[in-house]
Amino acid sequence: MTACAILVPEGVAYAGIAGVPPSVAFYTAPIVLFLYALLGTSQTLIVGATAAASVFSAATVGSMSHDPVRVLQLTAALSVLTGLVLLATGLARCGFIADFLEPSALVGFLFGMALAIDARQAPKLVGIEGHDGDFFDRFWELFRRIGDWSMVSLMVGGLALFAIVVLEQRLPRIPSALVVLAAGIGVSPGFDLSAHGIAVVGRIPAAVPSWRPPTVDRSSWTHLAGGALGLALIVFAVSFGLAQRLDRESGGGDGNGDRDGAGAGAGNVPATTSRSAGSWLAFRPLDANREMIALGAANLGAGLVGGFAVTGSASASPAAVKAGGRTRVASLVAAMVALGVGAVATPVIRPLPEPVLAAIVVGAVRELVNFKTLMRYWRTSRRSLLICLTAVFGVLLFQLLAGLLMAVLLSLILFIAEVSRLKVSVIGLLPGTDDYVAVDRYPEARTVPVLLILRPDGGAFYGNARRLRGAVVSEVRAQEGPVSTVVLDLAASFHLDAPTLDMLSELRADLDRLGISLAFAHLYRGSATAVAAGKLADVRVYLGLDEAMADVAPETETATTP
Repeated sequence: MTACAILVPEGVAYAGIAGVPPSVAFYTAPIVLFLYALLGTSQTLIVGATAAASVFSAATVGSMSHDPVRVLQLTAALSVLTGLVLLATGLARCGFIADFLEPSALVGFLFGMALAIDARQAPKLVGIEGHDGDFFDRFWELFRRIGDWSMVSLMVGGLALFAIVVLEQRLPRIPSALVVLAAGIGVSPGFDLSAHGIAVVGRIPAAVPSWRPPTVDRSSWTHLAGGALGLALIVFAVSFGLAQRLDRESGGGDGNGDRDGAGAGAGNVPATTSRSAGSWLAFRPLDANREMIALGAANLGAGLVGGFAVTGSASASPAAVKAGGRTRVASLVAAMVALGVGAVATPVIRPLPEPVLAAIVVGAVRELVNFKTLMRYWRTSRRSLLICLTAVFGVLLFQLLAGLLMAVLLSLILFIAEVSRLKVSVIGLLPGTDDYVAVDRYPEARTVPVLLILRPDGGAFYGNARRLRGAVVSEVRAQEGPVSTVVLDLAASFHLDAPTLDMLSELRADLDRLGISLAFAHLYRGSATAVAAGKLADVRVYLGLDEAMADVAPETETATTP
């Protein structure tokens, strides 16, 4: 009920942002809620109309037409294409994309999105028309027109927001959004708020989902394709990031569930729970591939009934969790309630004051403005803080997709920079054990004068191959005594690509000129096959370091395990 209390009036507001009639929100809500409840893996995510999807949809479609009838068709077509993109990527098991959406980037994205939503709702709280532009333009215009503010509207909205905060703190089991919504609807006609200049939602025609596939020409489908790719990324990023946070906070999956649907469970419930229960209601770890499929089906369904694109709702989802929503039954019930509201109860919403609706939205997203996480990043990881702030200001200055892409690109650049700075450690045998450890960390570790064992602290690949070659040669030159053999321990390298194999061949030539042999240890099967099939076929490959030690320095005493 709480989720529906937010989704229905929000849907009316976001339909206006998307440039389609308010009744479209009632076509969309039941379908997307039902499809996600059926196919999704998050226990707590509620999907629906959001500012993120509506703003992006409006920007994409608005560049093609301003005719209301054509905009409606193009909006539905964009939702269909977005759904198809997500379905295709989910079926192709592209959920690994979630691994490249660094948590700090998602935190910053949701932070910035919440601020952007607040900027859109603030004019409704003070009773003035909104202003186009980025976050800073909107707030500058808001304060520039402070003389036009309606104190009655501000008081109504402020009281509604205050009531939400107090109810959540004092009576957390009470659905505060639903209580405030009902109070707003009840108080509005009694005090005749519309006569005092307070905007109300107004008349909305009854509407239920029916088959309304979009009819647009082939060139329009082609023109919408690029926008659908961007919107699909936003839908997935917003929804998956939100689902991870909510499921983790409510004791569900940790968001690191099996990407291919074959792994162990996550969170507080064993993986066997879902298999033994034999029910879609049973707990399953959050799975990126299935989330893509579920979100794709929801958006495809929305488009086929003439609706608009949806994501996980950053306002309805947390509100539903606070009201006790712990499984996808909440989404299923919300679908049925939304269907009933669309069919017979739209007149009930008519007197809802816009400031109350704005207060509900602001109250629902305020926890996404997470300063505690920013302070934790400041204390523990400046890299994460930089990525997070890049997403925040990217969203506020350059809109949603640009902000997300900027943060993801920065995180990838920093990741590549980190893995390219490969450290190579000299390895020795820890006395009294059979453990081979880094000498710089364990000075007591024993080495053999003629044998130099080197271990990269990460996987070797084309991005750090040149650095690895230079580091090995530098370590060889730094040795005080003569070295006859260098054993390169590649246990951290799961795969050796062609540039890395070429580098190893060049390294072998460098060592040959110094009169030193090169050998490998701990090669994975695929890497060993690649080595044996190329220029390095004659290089000795040891299964382990004990074997290398016995072969190169047989006079060395064998290690004993206590």
